[in-house]
Amino acid sequence: MIGFIHINKNVGSTLKYILRRSFKGGHCDARIWPKQEKDEREIEKRVLTARDVTRTKFVNPWLQSVSGHLVTGYSDLDQVKGMRLYTFLRDPVERTASHYQFFKRHIPDVMPFEEWIKNPHYRNVQARKIAGKDDGELAIKILTEKVSFVGMQEHFDESLVLMRKWIGSKAFDPHYKPRNVSKTKAVANELTSNPKTLELLQESNQEDIKLYKYAKEVVFPQQLADYGPDFQADLARFLEENKQFTKDKSKAGKVSRGLYWLFLPLISKGGTF
Repeated sequence: MIGFIHINKNVGSTLKYILRRSFKGGHCDARIWPKQEKDEREIEKRVLTARDVTRTKFVNPWLQSVSGHLVTGYSDLDQVKGMRLYTFLRDPVERTASHYQFFKRHIPDVMPFEEWIKNPHYRNVQARKIAGKDDGELAIKILTEKVSFVGMQEHFDESLVLMRKWIGSKAFDPHYKPRNVSKTKAVANELTSNPKTLELLQESNQEDIKLYKYAKEVVFPQQLADYGPDFQADLARFLEENKQFTKDKSKAGKVSRGLYWLFLPLISKGGTF
């Protein structure tokens, strides 16, 4: 089983589209089971646990893939037999600027960026998703010990080719059309081009910068090296194939997607035991 640690504004929508299309009912966007204790439901403790996955597998024994913002690197998911965790990282400054742009788009009266960025919830998001706290060194340790694949948003196509080999399943089809992509980057670009807001973006992401630098300079190059000499040829083939890719509009494709959404509440939320 594979578990996707989905970090905000980091190719999650596109990747989940790939996962759903590949695994169909064998994939679920995980949610917490209703019987979690009160303290486990508090905002910073709302994480998917091994217990949640075990219960969901009872409901859906064909489960092969879980994803979602509740999947983290610091819970006990590595205790699930056969579970392999993975994530995608993004340049912290660009990710945070994009995150604020998302708020600006959906909440027109959102507070000014200078106030928004003071909220700890929006600082060092990637390190906290991996480690549970603003600690780049701990996030690197967990990334090394518990996360067995790391993709890079800036190298998405390369990451998908690497990921296909890492998953090792014929069911996984990495061809895609981008999902949830902003039509304009005006707000984000304004933040990154303004020296004052750029300084705030950098200051608020010091731990994320440590984590990203390690993944970019150590982890990702090692994954490329481990792939072997066929990588460039496989990448070129994938890029050419993806140009021709169109979303399946066959009757069978519509049926499988319909069944997925029909059973999603059951396979993702489970029931009460």
